[in-house]
Amino acid sequence: MSDVACAPVWLDWGMSGIYAAVEIAAPVESVFEKYVQYERHPEWQPGLLRATLVSDGPVARGTRGLEVRRLFGREVSFPYEITEHVAPSRSAFATLEGALQPAGVARFAPVAAGTRMEFEMELRARGPLRVVSGLLVPLFRRQTRQDLERFKVWVQGELSADAPAPGLREASVKRHRAFDPRRVGELECTAWVAYYRRDWLAFLRSAVGLTRHTFGLPWPSTLRGAWLVLRANQLWAPFPVNDPDGARRTMESFYRLIARRYGESFDPARAAALEVEWWRVHREHQHSDAGGDDRALVDALSALYAYAYAVPEASVQPAAEQRALAMHYSDAWVAGGCDLQSPFIAEERAALVRSYAGLLAAVHRL
Repeated sequence: MSDVACAPVWLDWGMSGIYAAVEIAAPVESVFEKYVQYERHPEWQPGLLRATLVSDGPVARGTRGLEVRRLFGREVSFPYEITEHVAPSRSAFATLEGALQPAGVARFAPVAAGTRMEFEMELRARGPLRVVSGLLVPLFRRQTRQDLERFKVWVQGELSADAPAPGLREASVKRHRAFDPRRVGELECTAWVAYYRRDWLAFLRSAVGLTRHTFGLPWPSTLRGAWLVLRANQLWAPFPVNDPDGARRTMESFYRLIARRYGESFDPARAAALEVEWWRVHREHQHSDAGGDDRALVDALSALYAYAYAVPEASVQPAAEQRALAMHYSDAWVAGGCDLQSPFIAEERAALVRSYAGLLAAVHRL
């Protein structure tokens, strides 16, 4: 891969390269601009805990930054430098120190569907990691492919939030289809933390913000909707004996509120049944030996999204997968004792933001 930044440095190490590509339905200038927001990379890379730029000024060749990733169960720092920055076609980096030093380049080219993004990376390992470097490459290759798919969803959601979809007047996009993924993802994460700590006052505060910013209701309806969400969760929360019928009835009132406000054609009872069904599937998964198999949960979430927003299930599956991933982090946090300093909270929050970005992207294809 001779066009990778600093390629001659890597030749003596004999490391296999990593390559992935994705097509994104957005202009190349917009995709590039989103990619070079390096401090926001944790929003679409689950394994990236923190990212900061240590150089002042706009991103350019020579800009330096620091990433903190979770590897082998511990936090590892990767100081890096931008070695190429050619807008809107190319950006490259090289890690400056450490036992594992990746270097890579992202390329962007206009295509009929929007933008084709290609990413290549080489690894340099030293010390004990050099012995196992051959095992690391397949892991990084799979992670890179998954990250590019998440980036695609994230970009499309971001651009949908920034402006109405092409061909739609701004006023034609109803407010419950024009939410800010970052805002509502953060609010929902806060609500989940409050739920599992059974801090119902904090949950109600989060539910008010979540209802307001997700569905764009006027304040009287926002307060009523938040109260309904609180009551439904209180009816569902006890384990192993709870009141699923009561939760469904309460959520039916909530969905009726949304349908009336925006003239939606869905049946509130059906929407409520689908809502509580994913609660049931998640609880079953949480208390079973299902391990990492979350297909039933993804299917249940996809069914709700597709029905409530009248979109194909395939279009909302990325959003459902990220929400299921957020639940995985939440379950791990609960199993660990609900520590408010746990890094699982940040990972849960990032997955929820990606989920809402994917949902927004699907909604704006209407």
